[in-house]
Amino acid sequence: MEHKIIIPESVHAYTYLGEPVPEVPLKNPVKTGACLSCGEVIKSTNKGDRAKCPKCKVKVDISTFAVRQTTPTTTRHFRKYGLFPSASRLAQYGEMDIEFTNWYETRLANFIMEQYHPNRDIWWKRVKGGIEDLKNEFADRGSQIHGWIQQALEGEVVTGADATGLRAIEDIQGWIRAGGYYSVRPEQGYCDPVVGIGGTIDFDGECATGIDINDWKTKHSKSSFEAIKEGNRKPLWKAIKQLSTYKVIRGGVNRVFVSPIRVDEEHPDTGETLFIELTQSELDKGYRAMQAALRAWETDRDYYPREMYENGECWSLAQIVAGTKDVGTDQAA
Repeated sequence: MEHKIIIPESVHAYTYLGEPVPEVPLKNPVKTGACLSCGEVIKSTNKGDRAKCPKCKVKVDISTFAVRQTTPTTTRHFRKYGLFPSASRLAQYGEMDIEFTNWYETRLANFIMEQYHPNRDIWWKRVKGGIEDLKNEFADRGSQIHGWIQQALEGEVVTGADATGLRAIEDIQGWIRAGGYYSVRPEQGYCDPVVGIGGTIDFDGECATGIDINDWKTKHSKSSFEAIKEGNRKPLWKAIKQLSTYKVIRGGVNRVFVSPIRVDEEHPDTGETLFIELTQSELDKGYRAMQAALRAWETDRDYYPREMYENGECWSLAQIVAGTKDVGTDQAA
């Protein structure tokens, strides 16, 4: 069974049959706005048009407040709905956190120094206050580059791309031409509920020899990128695990590639993209590791979505959005 749906690369949430479920509906929508009397931010789930300000206790008209009707997916939600883990998450399960790129390290060092205060406690408080935003910027950087590449591969005019993005697009388009790909599908989502994993493949292309897949990697440090370029496969281990699973849940794949992208604005070749074909031996080893990671992930959480699927207990995306199982199911008969 295949569900070919585009999933944004930025979504690393749990999936149902390849569809992203980054957020689920709130039972009671949250209204957010400022109190006109004291400026306090008010968040209310009141169904009426008025709520009491927690600070000045004045009754406030909340009828014009912004309404949030969804909330990010949590452990509670994937247990309830029977969502499957994504390959990108499982590939990191039990591993050290992703390495910081030179791009991130430079910003981190500058940020820490900019917050300097002779009082160490005040300095640390300032750093802690902004470090989460810096982490989000780091995560968004990869999504930004992936977005530019996706635009280019879908034939759109790419606007706002920097030197890194433009070089990566140039290298990737050259590789596509050299490979004779006559069908290119970027950001394709797949899930196999029997395997128990879903995910998004950055590049799904067809040429004379069959279907090839590829994944763009922007999180390698300067040293690991150079090591990969010199033939060291060790920094590719998490990518190998991830792609080995993509090959299985995609089905019919001939060749598997991984493409580290140099994200180092201080380097003249920033955006340089490598195209590394993985061997069957590497893929076999990677898939064994992913199966072990999945079993450990399920056991650690005492959560078995594959069994829920077999028992017809998983919710479809339509059911999740509707908030009821009475709207039918997209599970296979």
